[in-house]
Amino acid sequence: MEDNSTKNQSLANNNNFQIFQREEKKLRIIKNESGEPLFCLKDICDSLEIQNNADIKNAILKEFEAPRLNLAPFQTQGEIQHFTMITEPQLYFMLMRSDKPKAREFRQWVINEVLPSIRKNRAYRLEFGLNDKAFRLEKELDKMKKVSKLKDELIEAKNNLIKTQEKLIKTAKKNKFLKKEYSKEKEENQAWNRTQAALAVGARLASVRKAENLKQIQMAKMLNTEARTYSYIEKDGKSPLRPEMMIILFKEFKVDLQWLITGEAIPTSKEVLNTMRVAFK
Repeated sequence: MEDNSTKNQSLANNNNFQIFQREEKKLRIIKNESGEPLFCLKDICDSLEIQNNADIKNAILKEFEAPRLNLAPFQTQGEIQHFTMITEPQLYFMLMRSDKPKAREFRQWVINEVLPSIRKNRAYRLEFGLNDKAFRLEKELDKMKKVSKLKDELIEAKNNLIKTQEKLIKTAKKNKFLKKEYSKEKEENQAWNRTQAALAVGARLASVRKAENLKQIQMAKMLNTEARTYSYIEKDGKSPLRPEMMIILFKEFKVDLQWLITGEAIPTSKEVLNTMRVAFK
């Protein structure tokens, strides 16, 4: 009985093969005795940038429960070498499981150019005719196109997700810097506002005292503080006010910085004094 090597050698010697060229890569194809195409595994691995051919061979043997793979001799730089050849279903298996960077381009090339070209070959079509095997292969090719399209869409979605994540990281870093700058600016503004508020409060207390014809010592007693401290408050507003006094001005009378500075809608002196008397009894 003639073994696979002998049969394939006779096929290779009768020039029953094709070579498809893409950029600097090639794909050698021969037909077996049934007219079915066999694809050179090394050429496929080179195009997909797969270095360990042994792992691919073992994966194919396991997937298809095959005892061995086909061999075919090719002339290479002065000598004949035998190369592993795989069937069309085995080719689909390789194309679908590869995630190499070149896989998409190679897959599209094989699906859209190589296989249709083989289908158009008259000898190939006559060999298959319209039998069940040809029909199954045509359906397999259509299925592969759909799966290939889906896989390409998933790869594109994955790449878009990576780009989005990179943008989010950059935005987060930028926001972190802006937040830091904002916090710094906010602290400076708050310090300025507190100073302006203190000055305005001092001026307001002086206005109330003069309007009611009171002395500083009387206002100091009403605020439950020393006359010296009150004098300092009224003079430049830089001495810290007691929390109770701030509550009276900013809570009871809804005082804000604009209110203190412009004097709009300021309560009467008597209202301020009455509130102070109640708070500090």
